[in-house]
Amino acid sequence: MAEMPRTCSPVVLGLHSNAEIGYFTNATKVIWVNMILMQTNEGASEGGIDREAYLDGLIDDLEAKIPELYDEFNIRKTFGEVLKPTEVVLLQELERFNKLIEVMGASLKDLRSALKGEIGMSQDLDDLANSFFNGFLPDIWRRLTPQTEKMLGAWMDWFTKRHR
Repeated sequence: MAEMPRTCSPVVLGLHSNAEIGYFTNATKVIWVNMILMQTNEGASEGGIDREAYLDGLIDDLEAKIPELYDEFNIRKTFGEVLKPTEVVLLQELERFNKLIEVMGASLKDLRSALKGEIGMSQDLDDLANSFFNGFLPDIWRRLTPQTEKMLGAWMDWFTKRHR
């Protein structure tokens, strides 16, 4: 027993050597996310960020990046009567993108109203605010996009590039 190594490489278990890299990468992500989730929302009194002011500025920034809805009807008319398969896919993607744009705009508007006290802060809006404050992509948006593990900033970069 004294001769047993304290750690075993993945090769001992029949795994590729990159399995260890993946394990440590995932473990680090989990630790980092849990540390972010453990932070408190109170910090402005001690020289930290005021949560409401931060969220208000972030909402302004996000609203500026949300494009106008695509005019699916007129785009469809430009293709004519018989649609090619690529045109069908394009129209389906525009429909999905429009739904995402609508949900993004409505959720940001509702969150701003809740922060001002004009409407009540529901659990969904509180989750949205916590996601924004912690830099995560909100679940309400994540459900309408292709599967991703991106944080909010990287996802917004993807969103604006996809729009262009």
